[in-house]
Amino acid sequence: MSYYAKYVNKASYRVPALSGYDWTIRILDSKTQFYRMFRIHRNIFDNPHNLLLERYGLSLTRKMTSTEALDIFLWIYGGQQSMRQADNRFQRSLETVSRKFDKVLECVVRLATYIIRPKDPEFRTMHQRLRSARFAPYFDNCIRAIDGTHVPVTVPIDKVV
Repeated sequence: MSYYAKYVNKASYRVPALSGYDWTIRILDSKTQFYRMFRIHRNIFDNPHNLLLERYGLSLTRKMTSTEALDIFLWIYGGQQSMRQADNRFQRSLETVSRKFDKVLECVVRLATYIIRPKDPEFRTMHQRLRSARFAPYFDNCIRAIDGTHVPVTVPIDKVV
C-alpha cells in the first residue's frame, strides 16, 4: 500500500484559473508589474530574449514558450524566489521548473562569455590610478578581477610584512 501511495497514485494534473503562460502575457502588458516581478524593464527584456533565442540555444517546446521559460528564470533569479514558489506561480511541476531554469541559465552563461570579456585581451593597459607610486608596488603585473572575485595570491617571503 505504501508503494502505491508513493509511486502510483500521483496527483492529478493541475488546471489553474490562470496558467503560467497567461500570467506571463498579462504581466508583459504592464510596465510597472513587469519590473516588480522580474527586476528588469520591459524594453530591456526583448533584446536579450531575442538574442538568447537566435544565438545561444534558448528554444520553445511543445508545452512551454521561450518567453515563459525566461520569465521563470528571471522570477527565480531576480526576485530570489524558490523553485517551489515558481512551481506554484507558473503552475508547472518542480522538475519542469528546474529543467527550464537550468536550460535558460546555460544560455545566459553562453551569452555572458560573449559580453564579459576584456577590452584588451593582451592586457597592455593599466588603470591610471594603479600607475601611481602609492599603488604600483602592490599591483605590478596585476590583470584584475570582476565583482570582487577572490584570486589567490602568493607573496614572496622577502616581501611579506
